[in-house]
Amino acid sequence: MAVARDDRSWGRAWHALVITATVREIANRLAESADVAAPELVVAADAAARRSVPDAG
Repeated sequence: MAVARDDRSWGRAWHALVITATVREIANRLAESADVAAPELVVAADAAARRSVPDAG
């Protein structure tokens, strides 16, 4: 961090930004800004379960 290289920062508390958005919210915002469809996101456990179920068709 740049603040660590500045002597004026020593002895002071500096707080990093906190991201409060979910992965889904970020993905949707990025898709919107790129003017494309939002991606389909699934929970990893759900995706693994889908792969382990034999195809009925």
